[in-house]
Amino acid sequence: MPSVVILTAIRAEYKAVRAHLTNLQEETHPQGTIYERGKFTSNGKSWEVGIVEIGTGNSVASMEAERAIAYFKPSIVLFVGVAGGIKDVKLGDVVAATKVYGYESGKAELTFKSRPDVGLSAYNMIQRAKAEARKPDWQQRLTSSPNPSPDVLVAPIAAGEKVVASTQSSVWQFLRNNYGDAVAVEMEGRGLLQATHANQQVSALIIRGISDLIDGKSETDKAGWQEIAAHHASAFAFEILAKHDPTESNSSPNNKTSSNRSSQDDVLELLKEKRDYFQREKIITADPGRQFELQKKIEDIVRQIQELEQNEDYLLYEALLSLNYREQVEKFEKFWEEDTSRQVGSFLVWGKAASCQGWLLNRLLHKSFHDTIAAKKVRVFLSTYEESYIEDLWSKLSRELKTSANPQKLIDSIYDHWQNDTVIIVLHNLERMYPTEPKQLIEEFWNPLVKRVQKHRGSCSSYLVMFLVDNKGCAPKWEIDFATDTNKWETSQPFDLQQILEFSDGLLNTWVQKNRQLPNFPQNNEELKVLAKNFWEDSRGGIPELVMDKICQHCNSSLSNIIKLLEV
Repeated sequence: MPSVVILTAIRAEYKAVRAHLTNLQEETHPQGTIYERGKFTSNGKSWEVGIVEIGTGNSVASMEAERAIAYFKPSIVLFVGVAGGIKDVKLGDVVAATKVYGYESGKAELTFKSRPDVGLSAYNMIQRAKAEARKPDWQQRLTSSPNPSPDVLVAPIAAGEKVVASTQSSVWQFLRNNYGDAVAVEMEGRGLLQATHANQQVSALIIRGISDLIDGKSETDKAGWQEIAAHHASAFAFEILAKHDPTESNSSPNNKTSSNRSSQDDVLELLKEKRDYFQREKIITADPGRQFELQKKIEDIVRQIQELEQNEDYLLYEALLSLNYREQVEKFEKFWEEDTSRQVGSFLVWGKAASCQGWLLNRLLHKSFHDTIAAKKVRVFLSTYEESYIEDLWSKLSRELKTSANPQKLIDSIYDHWQNDTVIIVLHNLERMYPTEPKQLIEEFWNPLVKRVQKHRGSCSSYLVMFLVDNKGCAPKWEIDFATDTNKWETSQPFDLQQILEFSDGLLNTWVQKNRQLPNFPQNNEELKVLAKNFWEDSRGGIPELVMDKICQHCNSSLSNIIKLLEV
């Protein structure tokens, strides 16, 4: 079944897209992004559709698009949402973008000199959009017949980081003077096309409904035009999918590999079903001879499963474990090895967006806590789309621990678990909290918990470990006194494992040279240097998640597959 990913920025857009899908199931990316996967069927064709609400901004759109492409391996990526109309449009009209101007690119002198940064939608998608714009068929997907009837324009738009809310603003004047053919303005399209440009096998298109005409934005929002515009945009988007021939999508040499991988996944699933069936039969059968026969079958199937799971992906996984994060891993190991009597530790895992904090976190746990299978793992993901408060954290912890959303009740629950086994607490996306609230977390939850554990640690050998995960590099604003030296660390003091930085081109070159045994890696030193340089440049200067994603793609795998081998 062909696959498509649809990104949205806000809830109204997400709901409008979701309404067209059936068989919806929630899925969580290893890095924390929450998707829904559903099905869209029309004209005898079915599409598997992954949808996500990512929040606003070009940078987040680029990162989340890269992540979704690696996860779903789609042939098409759409951004469906709303925009402000600049010219030639009315409320409720739909715009399919032929290109997107990144209007904030330029040089600041006495006056700002623009240097147009342009992203192009896929040719085949533009042609399909033009064909459908000439026909009224898409309006049959609307729940009512609007008056006046909305038009569809296939034209350029502009994208930046600002909400443009007045035709008297300098930004609006700048857009009219420098990007005269742009009919609408939004905040995510250029980021999406940056991501799809680096993934040539994907066809991309941005589809926007006009929800305001710049002036009077607050009034049109209150009148419900965001919902109406999102409804119109999603109707047109799904009409394109209904009429689009999946074989028209961009192709690449990796498509055959993706098909092979899908077949391998099907075989793996079948083997697991057979294993489970034989295990159930072995439990209920009373015949010793039959039990022996079933055990042999189970052992053979388990061997086949291991061979499938630990082939090239496992080689790639082993190689990626040696790629950077050396400083953080060494600090973590030193913390526990320097004083073997330590049972308690809190650690800051942090860096800018797409630094693969989750990958590092799992590496640390496998390094030092690989044998704690029975450990109580408490994982909390704060929302990546809106600000969170300390009360949201208490509430999520309470659901994990099945107790009241009260710090003292949470401490009691953690303490009870700790008396029986190791407890590992992982708090993701803490950058979404107000800067003062992580300190409140330490003072109201962690410090009292550690104090209670320390009183009774002689009677219990379990560990208590907490990870504070910051995915945007906000930790320096938290006013927490992080320890950086194990010799000066105090028991309840969180330990800073050091900020994750971009991979250097030199580090990548060394790593590529050492791992030439990986699939599709050349053997010639000069070709390996070129490959390392391409990895570095295509990942925007060594952004960790993008580096690893590019490496996995080159090896006919995906980062999500590799992360599964390392998951907590």
